[in-house]
Amino acid sequence: MKKLWIFGDSFSTGRDSNVVSWTNLLAQRLEATLEITAKGGSSLAWMMYESSLKKDFFGADDYVIFQTTTLGRALLDKTKPGLAEYWKDCPDWIALTKKQKEGYQFHMDYIHDEQVLLQQFIMWMWGMSNFTKHLKHKPIIVNAWDIGSFDLPEGWIQSKGALLDLSMAEFPGTYDESINWMLENAGDPRHNHFSTINHYIIEDLLYKGLVNRENVDFNKLECKIYKNYPPVGETSWQRAWIL
Repeated sequence: MKKLWIFGDSFSTGRDSNVVSWTNLLAQRLEATLEITAKGGSSLAWMMYESSLKKDFFGADDYVIFQTTTLGRALLDKTKPGLAEYWKDCPDWIALTKKQKEGYQFHMDYIHDEQVLLQQFIMWMWGMSNFTKHLKHKPIIVNAWDIGSFDLPEGWIQSKGALLDLSMAEFPGTYDESINWMLENAGDPRHNHFSTINHYIIEDLLYKGLVNRENVDFNKLECKIYKNYPPVGETSWQRAWIL
């Protein structure tokens, strides 16, 4: 059976068929088995690493989506892909020893370089084009963060609009206000950071991009869905307010 391969971070997770998410909706519409390696909080380097491990398993009838993450994240630990940047409340960060924290912080401060990572990504993309040239439907690069535009291999599509910005645009305030609400809420209870209505739009855009080779413009997503910010606290995790 043909497969839908999805590589990325929290914008692309979702293996539970009972959950309405663009990943499940797209797999169902394509009549494909869902293959996801996406991990919340992971890095662009993790996406490149995981796709390199799976590249020999891409079938001619398969579909492949590569979702970019922020260039500020680094692949610090292959066993903990979500530990891509250090912040005080991250469970994986808290669990590290003092020496591990010092080592990881040294890497982020003195070794990790965003421009180097971007160049590695571009080189990876052209290398990956060799392992996807047999696909009937060429890959799509989904931008969750804006990492700029670049020349693409023949047949590839790069989406327009950054999913992070559009995710925050569902709320009534500014980008910073929405980020602060999320921090106060200890996370985002929306599946893949989007409300249900936008999952259907994302699925439709990606389906038309994969099958019909149409442009994938996420700027068509619904904004200002909520008139007010949902209440902060345990009740917000019941997902009852998600449209």
